Amino acid sequence: MYPITLTKQLDDIEICGMRLKDLEHPDFEYPWEIIAWQRENALKIVELRITDYELREKNVYVGKNVAIDQFVIFNTDQGVIIIDDCAHVYPFSYIEGPCYIGAHTEIKSHSQIRKNTSIGHHCKIGGEVSGSIFQPYTNKAHHGFVGDSYIGSWVNLGAGTTTSNLKNTYGPVRIEYSGEKIDTGMQFLGCIIGDYVKTAINTSIYTGKIIGVYAQLFGCVTENIGSFVMDTHEGKKVFELESAIRAQKRSFERRGIEQKEEDIEFLKRVFEETKDERSFISV
Repeated sequence: MYPITLTKQLDDIEICGMRLKDLEHPDFEYPWEIIAWQRENALKIVELRITDYELREKNVYVGKNVAIDQFVIFNTDQGVIIIDDCAHVYPFSYIEGPCYIGAHTEIKSHSQIRKNTSIGHHCKIGGEVSGSIFQPYTNKAHHGFVGDSYIGSWVNLGAGTTTSNLKNTYGPVRIEYSGEKIDTGMQFLGCIIGDYVKTAINTSIYTGKIIGVYAQLFGCVTENIGSFVMDTHEGKKVFELESAIRAQKRSFERRGIEQKEEDIEFLKRVFEETKDERSFISV
């Protein structure tokens, strides 16, 4: 299940505010199967939670201390919308069910949150998203499109970052995975992004690409990118461990979280375990 299991157990992945271990699901062999399963079952998963929330308007359920500004449009024709505790939806946003918005998450002005989307807690989301899974503490605060994708925790997508989720041929998406080219059978499939990934402004990611933990992306991403790899206009470079540790500390501080020694040791272990992904880079 690379790369999403590098930094978390599969059962700890959050969908609609619930961990996979608390949901009835099939065995997953490949990471994109989670995207397909969530997309097909989003309505049932969201409806499991509605008794925990207050009905704000037809098929829109909210937690405690939720702020919904003026000129927000909710479309519940195809399913329920849940907005969890202390979330804030800014003006001129459009939200389509079935959809879950996690606690303390901000939906920025002029956002389009389309159906079958699950957004974790403490995220900042802007632009357009559709059929995607966002893990906690991830930012996509600006314009750009993310469709039919899995986005890990502590990811920051720079302004204008866009994922392709449909081939020009309209055929099924094929993914390079563990040295094989695999037909996913999915017509709509974006990308799979591991934890701590950062993208520069206006980054474009081709259909069906897999991005490893702490990769740094720039420009047009046409192939899979390994963990701790910087994909720059000057070629690929190693994102050094010490830089990753400093970046993690700064990210944590912005959210009021203390970086502990166990966090640092964990990054060191992941860096070591993924060294083969960077073996092609000349030092």
